[in-house]
Amino acid sequence: NSEENYDLKYSMEGGLTYSINTVAVHVLEKAGIDRTVLLAKKMGITSELERVPSLALGTPSISVIEMVGAYACMANNGRSVKPYYLTSIASRDNVVLENFNAAKGEQQVLTKDNANILIQMLKRVVNEGTGASMRSKYGVTNDMAGKTGTTQSNADGWFIAMTPKLVIGSWVGADDPRIRFRSTALGQGASTALPIVATFFQQVNADKEFASLSQARFPPLPSNLEQKLSCDLYKSDTNFLQKIFGKKNKESTRAFGEKEKKKKKGFFKRLLGL
Repeated sequence: NSEENYDLKYSMEGGLTYSINTVAVHVLEKAGIDRTVLLAKKMGITSELERVPSLALGTPSISVIEMVGAYACMANNGRSVKPYYLTSIASRDNVVLENFNAAKGEQQVLTKDNANILIQMLKRVVNEGTGASMRSKYGVTNDMAGKTGTTQSNADGWFIAMTPKLVIGSWVGADDPRIRFRSTALGQGASTALPIVATFFQQVNADKEFASLSQARFPPLPSNLEQKLSCDLYKSDTNFLQKIFGKKNKESTRAFGEKEKKKKKGFFKRLLGL
């Protein structure tokens, strides 16, 4: 983990919210690498995916359009979407020479429930996690889910945003991965790629022509699915603390855990500028 934060236990939602690498790897191993690669392919990833645990951390070289297509599958209730570059070709006199339509062949890749749960978890990233500057710094209030990404040694920064009617991806980096940012504070996706998406949405929100995009909202999560997410984002690993400090008294361990939790909250506030 980039912050050496191994003293807490995270829910899946907490792992996504704060970009905890170890959680991502554990989930990949439990789901199965082969099954995960197969699902990624069905969601629209065409690049080569090496079957190794670091796959969960974004080690493959994947294009922005592939990532946008995969996230669009989630926003499309789990049905696959094939992005395309051109909608039409027109002459200089604005005579349309040819129109292009989306490729056929949508298939149900994720269950609708799983797609909705993923969106709900990724909304937490924007509301209070690594993408929280979308709200606090840029004032973008759209109903939005998203994910930041930062590659090894700060060579690349990513941000993918999902709204009910629009998915947008941003990547900041160089063709040569040896060209890097000097620090994570400068090179993380929240500092490089997210501002591009935020500025885009600021302009969308200011234009009444795009009101159908800016005002769209995801449907509320059904109560049975809400219950699946009804847990803390993280909690202290008391067994780990007991091993180090030898504390068997429940009250003292709980008090220490609360202290660590408050300390952790303070860290995230400093990290995200809240």
